[in-house]
Amino acid sequence: MKTYSLLFSICLMVGLMSCQKEEPAFGSDAYLIFGHFFGECFGEQCVETYKLTSEALFEDSEDLYPSRINAPIVGNFTELDQTLFDAIIGLEETLPEDLFNQNEVVYGTPDAGDWGGYYLAYSDEATGQWWWIIDTQKDNIPEHLHNLVDEIQLAIETINQ
Repeated sequence: MKTYSLLFSICLMVGLMSCQKEEPAFGSDAYLIFGHFFGECFGEQCVETYKLTSEALFEDSEDLYPSRINAPIVGNFTELDQTLFDAIIGLEETLPEDLFNQNEVVYGTPDAGDWGGYYLAYSDEATGQWWWIIDTQKDNIPEHLHNLVDEIQLAIETINQ
């Protein structure tokens, strides 16, 4: 009888723990700004910048070219459709921990050969504000950033379909 009681208690505890609401992938104060930019380009698609929070996805209407900057883009963000948010939520999980352990702001030579660059910024209360400009050419950036740039590009393509 003790075995059944113990087994029942364990199953009950596991069941109760699995009913707890999951925390969002990142806190309510966090945001991720990401996008791409091309200097030798004409049109609206030359600079695309988005802001992802735990609740919504926004697009920047200012489309400023992020040259070697000393602060993250502030932007003028307008909320996008919920289906786009649903399609890319989780992008923040692709940020490699190594990125936060480096002093680098620029990786590679973004847009040096008219091949564009990626802009990335992350902020939350625990880690503060971080921002980076990353080359689109994988040969010019560390391997630990390859998956991240692939995911940024995929997110931009998904939003612009």
